[in-house]
Amino acid sequence: VSANSVTCDNLSAAWYDRCLTEDVVVYITPGYSYTTNLDKNYFNNGVTFASFADMISVAPRNLNGYTLDIYMTANMTEKVTAINFHSGRLRIHMQGHVLNGYMRFSGFGLKVLVYGNTSSSTKGTTRGAIVPGAVGYLYGDIRYGLYSEGIDLTVYDIDFYAGTATDYDT
Repeated sequence: VSANSVTCDNLSAAWYDRCLTEDVVVYITPGYSYTTNLDKNYFNNGVTFASFADMISVAPRNLNGYTLDIYMTANMTEKVTAINFHSGRLRIHMQGHVLNGYMRFSGFGLKVLVYGNTSSSTKGTTRGAIVPGAVGYLYGDIRYGLYSEGIDLTVYDIDFYAGTATDYDT
């Protein structure tokens, strides 16, 4: 097959690694209702998801040198696990909201920045919080509220709280 230009909405090829082709901004709004089932599986700039898990399930892992900005729009309860993202920047803007749960990142060639407010407002009075409760990420007999492996992680203006787990140290 030879072509000068190919445009398609869905490419089904096992060898093809989807990737970002531009900087993308998405929103996480707990309780968000998708119009159709297809909306839940649609990843594009400006899209809103009901959870990090929904967004992560459809986002390309190869950021291709671009930035994926994720804005939390409310307090939420979730175990955020972003695995195998690579080759770009992942920025989480908590905008002063609380995450009841944990954040776990694993990959290579990835820079993750977690902002208590936004990337344009650091060292301010608006702070985000991570509260692991009893469900911190378990690794090496310790429960963590924030855990990274193989990536470059930077955190701004986040309040961390001790977990309440009694089975392991927090």
